[in-house]
Amino acid sequence: MTKPPASFLAGGLSASLADMGIIGVELKSITWRYVGAKTRRSNNADGLLQQSPSSLLQAGFSPLVRQYSTSSNMREDIILRLSVGEIKKMQQGQAVSGLYAVSRFEARTTEKAGRFGIFTVSDVTGSMAARLWNIAPSQEEALKSRSFLKLKGITGCYNNEVQLTVNELIIPSAEEIGGCLRELAPHVDGDLAAMYREILAAAAAIRHPGLRGTVEALIKEDLIVSRKFQYHPGALSYHHAAIGGLLKHTHEVLSYAMDFCRRDGGLNQDMMTALAILHDIGKVEEIEVDGYGLPVGFTKSGKLLGHICLGLKMVAAAGRSVGLDQETALVLEHGIYSHHGAPEWGSPVLPKTKEAQLIHYLDNISAKNDQFDLAVRQVEPGSFSAYDRGLQREIYKPGNGE
Repeated sequence: MTKPPASFLAGGLSASLADMGIIGVELKSITWRYVGAKTRRSNNADGLLQQSPSSLLQAGFSPLVRQYSTSSNMREDIILRLSVGEIKKMQQGQAVSGLYAVSRFEARTTEKAGRFGIFTVSDVTGSMAARLWNIAPSQEEALKSRSFLKLKGITGCYNNEVQLTVNELIIPSAEEIGGCLRELAPHVDGDLAAMYREILAAAAAIRHPGLRGTVEALIKEDLIVSRKFQYHPGALSYHHAAIGGLLKHTHEVLSYAMDFCRRDGGLNQDMMTALAILHDIGKVEEIEVDGYGLPVGFTKSGKLLGHICLGLKMVAAAGRSVGLDQETALVLEHGIYSHHGAPEWGSPVLPKTKEAQLIHYLDNISAKNDQFDLAVRQVEPGSFSAYDRGLQREIYKPGNGE
């Protein structure tokens, strides 16, 4: 029997059966269930498919597809996987079932509640908090060791935000995960291979031989570092926290830097290029990823040293390996050391060269742009986002006007 893909999102209910990938299966009916009320059924499947899923979800309904195979005449009920974005619009007490990314697990014990787990459930549409009460050792192990799990639970509310109370965990197969990885795990937009080629071309154009050699030693010659550089996330959260995020962020900063060099002939273009490419190189050692390339936390050295210190060590070693002169090495390392702009933002010193100061601002522009994009991704035009902790404000998505 052919089933709808596990990754099917409720937002696509208006699609045809062929678009859903259902072949050899006749859809008999769709039931929209409401917790605590009588079931409302439409045997006219086509008519219900034309209704807005968002409006039905906001009214407290959840979808159940009832189908049977014409070849075997066996009927099976399948709960469609709702996106996290849709779940966050639902009322309390709604049943949720599906395959999601899980992260930031923490087990806690209190006298009143006993042992329970708190973690984050996410997909490409957003993230939300989840709890699992009376957690069993096998469930703790699954949440610690797995990046994706099938969950069954009920929606609730905590601190005015939707929260999922999970009551069952199921380990999915590799095929199930692979079939919907792009809907579960954030990937950056754009052609990563093309971005990497452009970065390599910019490095090759550096005229200073020692500076060029230092950059290429890390992003080209070191196969482990270069591989991580191409696919690593740019952060655990806040900005570019997606597969390929580090490369895209670097490409953005490099593009901004080259634009400033064209506008200002007084800038050292070689140094601007090297700093744009290497300013966050330490993140390949700071952030731990799973087999799918998703961030799962910080490495031990990431926790103890952070990416600025780790990047300095990597760049210093690469510079020594190619004979980079002491003065150029010092200026390059200063730019990496100071690129967060101030001690309270993670840089022990303020930028003291024009190139270092510009890289600080360009790094921040790339990061903030991505944060704004993420904040309004699920927001309708003319509406505000939820409060964004990273930006410390609500973000407005302008309407289309007249």
